[in-house]
Amino acid sequence: MSAMRRKWKRTALPALALLVLAGVSLATAGCARDAVTREDVERIDDSFRRGSSRLAEATVFVDCLERFDFENAAFLQDARAGIEAGRTACAELRASMDELLALAYPGELEELGRDVEEYASAMGEAVGELEVVYGGLEEILLALEPILREEASVTQLEAPRSDVEFMGRLQRLDAALAESLSSLERLAPPPLLREYRDYFEQLLGVLGKLVDDLIAVTQGLIPNVDVEHNPDFLLFQQLLSSYPSLVEGLSNKLKVAGIDPLMERVELEINRLYLENSG
Repeated sequence: MSAMRRKWKRTALPALALLVLAGVSLATAGCARDAVTREDVERIDDSFRRGSSRLAEATVFVDCLERFDFENAAFLQDARAGIEAGRTACAELRASMDELLALAYPGELEELGRDVEEYASAMGEAVGELEVVYGGLEEILLALEPILREEASVTQLEAPRSDVEFMGRLQRLDAALAESLSSLERLAPPPLLREYRDYFEQLLGVLGKLVDDLIAVTQGLIPNVDVEHNPDFLLFQQLLSSYPSLVEGLSNKLKVAGIDPLMERVELEINRLYLENSG
């Protein structure tokens, strides 16, 4: 019996040693698979920064909107260019999100993977919203085009030499106002742009009253208008002065305006991984 026990020990111990060695080898292989290299972090960082660097371009249309002025002949062109730049940037942001989500985040990268997933999900919603806003803005700009082009044209002209010439300009303005207002009223903008559309409806409505008064004065139907105390003129000035706040409010309501904290979390985790794998 003792001989059998000694024989079992002689045969079992090498087998047990092999099992232990195999377990160590498997654990080591698992660690090797999950080990993070600087190249892994750089690959993630490159995809992340390639998208995040385009974020400012995605919202450049806001800067273009801020430059609205009836005398700014380039407003329409600049605003449309800003929208096109935004669309291009959004396409690149989507590509960046797809790249980030396609990468693996094992082991030490798991936390970064969770941060990336949350960031990519929020960015996807923000980009989708921007794309809807671009389309709505294009419709509003198209509706405003008749009056903005006529106003810009009038400001380039010299002072009218007669009442007839002045009346012709007023009538063209009146027709352009009617066309723009009619187009604005037919629009069904996305919720984020309703206030923006309503603003221009009110602004052009008040401007229309002022033009009608000038036409009536020119035709001799009413005495000269006291502009300084004209309530419509005062309201028109108030509306113009409130425009910057309107655009700022629109910008702040965009989902992309709240993306910074999620971006910072991804950046901080990437930086941490860089430091831990700098050797």
